[in-house]
This record gives sequence, structure tokens and C-alpha cells, in this order.
Amino acid sequence: MIFSCDKATLLNGINIASKALPQKSINPICDGILFYARNSEVILTTTDASLTIQTKIAADIKEEGSVVINGKFIGEVIRKMPDGMVKISGDKTGIEVTGNFSKINISALDPDDYPALPVIDKDSFFTLEQGELKKLITQTMFATSMDDARPIFTGCLFDIEEESINVVALDGHRLALRNSFVQDIDEPIKAIIPARALSEITKIISDTEDLARLYIQKSYCMVEIEETKIITRLIDGDFIKYRPLIPTEFKTTLTINRVDLLEAIDRAWLIVRENLRNKYIVFRITDEKLIITSRSDSGKAYEEVDYAGNATPIEIGFNPQYFVDCLKNIEDEFINFSYTTEKGPTVTAPVDGNKFLYLLLPVIL
Repeated sequence: MIFSCDKATLLNGINIASKALPQKSINPICDGILFYARNSEVILTTTDASLTIQTKIAADIKEEGSVVINGKFIGEVIRKMPDGMVKISGDKTGIEVTGNFSKINISALDPDDYPALPVIDKDSFFTLEQGELKKLITQTMFATSMDDARPIFTGCLFDIEEESINVVALDGHRLALRNSFVQDIDEPIKAIIPARALSEITKIISDTEDLARLYIQKSYCMVEIEETKIITRLIDGDFIKYRPLIPTEFKTTLTINRVDLLEAIDRAWLIVRENLRNKYIVFRITDEKLIITSRSDSGKAYEEVDYAGNATPIEIGFNPQYFVDCLKNIEDEFINFSYTTEKGPTVTAPVDGNKFLYLLLPVIL
């Protein structure tokens, strides 16, 4: 294998592929990037058995071939090479990296030992704008669980039917739902995509109207973006039936400026952030104001926030981080905040439409 390409192009390809390198070493071959030079491109592949990334870069190919190189090491080597053209030559025993007057030799592994990639049926897919896909993920993924004992909660449900897609995450204390329009759906789809894979997808896709193709099949999902493919194993199991969890009627709905509410909660959170227990804030809703308070050994906080609507006086306790997470992921200037009792679920939703919904269980005071 012999090829040459611009250092920046090669480093960008390595950076993209490296996102699927194992977080903990599981097999030396999987710690490597598979380089496959052919025609006028080099294909870079990484996998950790559950997540696979494959990306292509343009290159001047002098001799076709493939080789596996330790991913972290080749990334450091290329990063420190002089700017300009970089040449890589070698075989399964090792490669030589040259650039300007620099030359580094690196051991290699046999590409024949590299794991086979999942087979994806490319006849069935749907498309979303990359920017919209990014919002669907980032505005829900924060509500996934970190508890591996409940694996179905460690990913987001993609619930797709007709021309609608709901992306849903929940962790037992909160639920995040983001809705969007989708085309090219042949039949309903329900798939739980791991949060780790979704996180890496958001780092690769752009905030543009360029399209991403999504292939969701029995055991795998593949997102195809220009020259890059991200393949992830789906989480087995049935996601909780989330629709019955969402109240359809509330005793009170208030309209509040999102930024005003976010900043008030954030300040009140400061007082209880280091508490070992009682890390909650209190909403005291009166006929005229929403009053937010918190108290700890560090001090106490008092905030007032205006609202529009007819309030039912109430006191509700909340985990402030959960509330901040949802408000940070909303773009609207005003939101509706709905509740019925101090022990029942509250819902944050748009003033108009249904593009998002955040359900939060209160803290019992």
C-alpha cells in the first residue's frame, strides 16, 4: 500500500474514524484503524463491536492495499508531521510515514484479522436534514439513563410512523420528546439507538440542510453522511410505552420567558449544588409571581419570575439540573409550563405546536 494526501485531509479522516475506537481495549486489532487504499481514495474503518465508523478521504494511490495501524498512535504521528503532503507506504508488517524531511516507521497488524462489518440493506432508508437530526438527538439525549442495569433507558427511542418521527428519552425521573417531519417511510419503525452512538453522530453531522440517510433495520442502524457511515448495534428490548405517561389535561398552564426561568433556576441551583442531600429548589407559585427558592448551609436564594396565565397557588420541588437540562435545549423565547398537583408530573412544552415536550417528576417536599 502506497498513498499520498494532504496532512489536514488525512488527520480529519483519522479524527472522524477514531470516534469508534474502543474506550477500553478489547482486542489489539480493534484498537487500530483499518486503512484500505483503492482507486483514488482511502477508506478508514474503526469498530468496537457495537459502534462502527467508516469514512473516505481523497488520495493519490500509487499502490492499492490495506493495513491496520493503532488508531491513537497514528493520529498522534500525523498530527505532529509537517504541514503539506504526507506519504504512507507499507504492508501488514509495518508502514513508513514521510512528510517533508520527516520519516517515522510504525508497526502494523494484519488486515485479514479485522472484524467483518455488519451487512446493511441499502434499499430501505429515509432522509433527514443533518441540522434537524442533530436537534432531535441533542434535545433528547440528555434524558437518557447512565444505569446499564436498565439498558433500554441508555438510548433514545426512534418512533417513526407515516410522516412523523418522535425521538424519546427517559431515565425514570424525566422524559424528553422531540418531534419532526420525515419522508420516505415505508412502514412504522421503532428502534432504540444507544446514547453513545448518538453522541458520536452529533459530532460528525453538520448544522445544515444537507441530508443524512438513516437505515434502521432489525439489529443495526446506519447513518450515512456524505463520505462517512456510522453503524451502531441497536439496544434489544421493548421501550416503555411512553404516551400514557404524558398527561393530556392540566389544572394550570403558565406561559414563561424561557431565558428568565433558566437563569433564575441556575442561580438558585448554586446554593444547593454542593449539598450531599436536599439538592432541590422550590417553585412557589402565587397569584402574581413564580417564586424560586433554595436553601443550604452555603446560604439561600430567592428569585421572582413573571408569568402569563391564571395560576393555581402551589409549592413544587424540583431537581434543578433536570430543569436546566431541558430549558437549555429549547430555542423558543416563551414556553408553557403545566401542572396539576405538587406530586404529579409537570410538562414543559411550546406555546404553539408540539415539536418538543419535557416531562419532569417533582421532588416530594
